[in-house]
Amino acid sequence: MSDEANMYYEDFIDQMTIGLRWLKDTFNYVPTTAWHIDPFGHHASSATLFSQMGFQAFFFARIDYQDKLARMDVKKM
Repeated sequence: MSDEANMYYEDFIDQMTIGLRWLKDTFNYVPTTAWHIDPFGHHASSATLFSQMGFQAFFFARIDYQDKLARMDVKKM
């Protein structure tokens, strides 16, 4: 899991590259779902970056209640 709240773009790319390469080399596995267990904040571009890396879904534990309600209203969770 990368540090979303206070990340630099280059650090995010480096960390994901190292982690994804390790998963591929060790388990011959390429994930398609990103999951952040309990971050303390989300970087505005994380979902976009995961999408550009080939992830199909991005799940996270915390969300502002107003944001959640707005997403539920338009069925864009």
